[in-house]
Amino acid sequence: MTATLVFWLAAAVLAYTWIGYPLLADFNPKGEVAKKYGVYLEDKGIAARTAFVIGKDGKIKDVIASDIPVARNISDLLAKTRAA
Repeated sequence: MTATLVFWLAAAVLAYTWIGYPLLADFNPKGEVAKKYGVYLEDKGIAARTAFVIGKDGKIKDVIASDIPVARNISDLLAKTRAA
């Protein structure tokens, strides 16, 4: 997936869900943010499917990991985000 595609995908998600917080795509340098959060899988060259819920105080409130290709429960993830 290219950075351009991710940008438009994120824009579409924001337009249809009214998410009022920033989303992150970790592309260049590849996996740099994922490495800092300890979720980069070096052997696969990808980040683990992980969501970090960050509260209004800027602190991590929850970490939700999902196996690939198991779909995430978006309703639960959004509920946790709204509660943070």
